[in-house]
Amino acid sequence: MFSTMIQSIVDRFHATPEAIALVQLKGPVSFATLGQRVQAVLGLLTQQHPTFCVIYGHKEVDTVASILACTFANVPFSVVDASNPYQRVAQVQAVHASDCLLLGDSSYQQRCPESPTTHDLASLADQPFVLRRCVERQANDPFYVLTTSGSSGTPKGVKISYDSYAHFHHWYGALLEANASQGTHVNHACLSFDMGILDLVSSLASHQAVCMLPHTFNAMPRQNLNLLTQCGQACATSWFSTPSFLEMMCLDPKFNDQSLPELTLFFIGGEFVSPALIDTLATRFPKATLRHAYGPTETSCVTHAHPIRAIDPATLLSLGLPMGNNRITIETPDGTPLAPGRIGEVVIYGPQVGHGYVPASHPRNVAFGKRHGERYYRTGDMGYLDAQGHLFLKGREDGQVKWRGNRIELCEIETVAAHSPNVTHCAVLPVYQDKTVIDLILFAQLLEPSPHQQRALDEHLRRHLPKYMVPSAYKFLTQMPMNLHGKIDRHQLRALRHESSAITY
Repeated sequence: MFSTMIQSIVDRFHATPEAIALVQLKGPVSFATLGQRVQAVLGLLTQQHPTFCVIYGHKEVDTVASILACTFANVPFSVVDASNPYQRVAQVQAVHASDCLLLGDSSYQQRCPESPTTHDLASLADQPFVLRRCVERQANDPFYVLTTSGSSGTPKGVKISYDSYAHFHHWYGALLEANASQGTHVNHACLSFDMGILDLVSSLASHQAVCMLPHTFNAMPRQNLNLLTQCGQACATSWFSTPSFLEMMCLDPKFNDQSLPELTLFFIGGEFVSPALIDTLATRFPKATLRHAYGPTETSCVTHAHPIRAIDPATLLSLGLPMGNNRITIETPDGTPLAPGRIGEVVIYGPQVGHGYVPASHPRNVAFGKRHGERYYRTGDMGYLDAQGHLFLKGREDGQVKWRGNRIELCEIETVAAHSPNVTHCAVLPVYQDKTVIDLILFAQLLEPSPHQQRALDEHLRRHLPKYMVPSAYKFLTQMPMNLHGKIDRHQLRALRHESSAITY
């Protein structure tokens, strides 16, 4: 099933070389141009025979070419976005025992130490795309490993096999093609996230071009809109993003069906979706289908994509029935299924479930299992099913939050902050607005409080954390409040949040 999907991309390089494959800030990129870069990377992979590639980049042509080349050559990979420091790249390489680092742009070379396994792809000459058939692969071979945060401060990887992704694409690709036989899908997510992978691979396999919005425009809706409308040959037809990014886009009154008349399908997921956003989108894009999307990274991108119709602001937004061959149960901690209406942990069964975490010793691997020959994943999400089997979420059971579409373990930020030499105590608190995390505030008690040391803590976090995990504000305390058990009193911290202004950098 996966081979058929990938072969459809290979065939497009030969059948429609002048057609637009990507729309980027520098202009449209044809299949012919992209194919030359893919073939150049394929040549490198053929010479080097790597067992695992780490790709360091954002949305450059060579970053995209690296993903496709690894896919065609049956080489598993993990993408590290260019917003991360090299220390993060080195951590990811170590976790996966990677023997090949591919740089999506020459500018990243200065961040990396010299190594025979580090390759500046810009130095590779274009090559005519000659690949006709992809390398044979086993269904359970790893397609990609998506690296997420880990509670120990060390990244962990989620292994997604070819077969797992193929089961996802089987139903998701059909939705894209049913919406537009030859359209353009809008990508906002970084390619280091599963949402970015599905934006790229499934769209190209479904006869779509991909419009790649750069993250430098995250707070610039008009710039994004200009990019979306500049290429008349590739009109935007479908969209996948977090609700936060859509809310940002809606700040521009021109983000509507007058500017984007072909945009008729929205997938919205990754965090809480507000009724106000649904109303705004329904007003601005009255012909569009809005789908409420859900699915942990560990279950190959998305398991639910429920059409949103009229909603009651006072009720939870349904995620509907699972798509494809996925099956959902609500269970107690010991695995006992709960009746409809009872709140418990959401457990996902089926072929989309990944094959666990890297390293194999990671303690969270207990969340994966097999029952009656069927793989399952205990999500940590709390929710319930109604009598029809529709899923409703109630929150998380642990210290994970969703912020700006990224899943973050708060204890990882605290672990890194605690390793700063001048920090004696610290805690991170999320700030909510309408069930959505809008800020992360780091409370810290310093050994030697001073503006210099306060800034040094911020610099320490930026060196050792991905950009999306750096807290948005800091509050420095002379004494961290403790509870009766000698632990940091987070309830008191919430009260302290309002007593003085926080520091931002």
